[in-house]
Amino acid sequence: MVTASCKRCLPAWHVAMVMVIVCLAGGGSAQPTPCTVVNGNPCRCSLGNGKGLDVTSIKNVTSFLDPTAPYIWSPCGGLIDYPSTNCTRGSAICGLEEDVRFSVGALPTAIFTVDTSHSITTATLNYTAGYGGRSANLLMVCSTQLPGNIKFQNVDDMTYNFLVTSKAICLTEVHVPAAAEDSLSLGYILIILFFICLVLYFVLGTLYMHAYKDASGMEKIPHRDFWCGLPSMIKDGVLCLCSPCRGAGHTAGYDKI
Repeated sequence: MVTASCKRCLPAWHVAMVMVIVCLAGGGSAQPTPCTVVNGNPCRCSLGNGKGLDVTSIKNVTSFLDPTAPYIWSPCGGLIDYPSTNCTRGSAICGLEEDVRFSVGALPTAIFTVDTSHSITTATLNYTAGYGGRSANLLMVCSTQLPGNIKFQNVDDMTYNFLVTSKAICLTEVHVPAAAEDSLSLGYILIILFFICLVLYFVLGTLYMHAYKDASGMEKIPHRDFWCGLPSMIKDGVLCLCSPCRGAGHTAGYDKI
């Protein structure tokens, strides 16, 4: 969980450097690349080439764990409920106004984009579904010097903009587990085998009856008497099973002659 506090703002020279990087990133012609969240984990995203972002380490930054800070960010596990507030469980970012917490964005709505067209990686992370339609836009810059810092910038039509600098935002190896291959269940396999065997039985049986029994017409059907009598046997079986249901007034006995 990372918090934003005016007491912990970046040094002026560092802010200036970040602003230059942001301007360069915004002025480039390359389009940011969508970074897909890995297996529903809002801390990790993949660019599809073995690289991606993993901001898991940000949640371990203890120097910003200040519950009185104006904004608190928990990019992995989400925030817990704050009693009598609108900062509900599962919120990614919560703000503080007039001593009341409110959600700025929900954790499951995380969407990453990454710009690697410059020497320093920049990324954006968007959250929606905050309290009262609020949303959050985090501009994130790779910084090998800082473990994690989030700074509030402004509010633009219910969208809260933040600047984040962290070494966790630098590109890293991201392993994406291979999706489990679709496979047939044992039941489907047995049904398929049954019909294959049934077709082979009739085809090979017909050839045998024609070649060795010199049969013709309907006589080519293997075990013809059995298959012709099968509907009648099924009917007798159903009647036998349903006989207890014929009513309480029915009494067992011999039929009258």
